[in-house]
Amino acid sequence: MILNISTNKDLIIKGLVRDLSRNIQQLRKELGYNPTEILNYAYISNISKDERIHLTKYFNDIKNLVRVKDVILSENSDNTLSYKSIDIDGKEIKIFIQ
Repeated sequence: MILNISTNKDLIIKGLVRDLSRNIQQLRKELGYNPTEILNYAYISNISKDERIHLTKYFNDIKNLVRVKDVILSENSDNTLSYKSIDIDGKEIKIFIQ
C-alpha cells in the first residue's frame, strides 16, 4: 500500500475551514453569546480571492459549525467593525460576528 503524504489544495482549505471555525467559536465564547443562539453573520476578512473561491464550497459547513445564518468573506476589512485578529499559518485574518 502506498500512502500519499503530499498536501493538496482541498486539504489545505479543509484545514483553513477548521481553523476559522475554531477561532470563530472561541470569539463567540469570549463575547458571551449563548452557544445555541444562531447569530446573523460571521465576517472573515484578509482572505485572498483564491481562498474565497475555494471556501465557498464550505459555506454550509462553516455556518453550521459556528451557528450563523451567513458568512461574509472579504479581501479587506470593514473599518466600521471591531474585528479580532487571528493568526492562521503565519497569515493575519480578521474575524467578527454579530
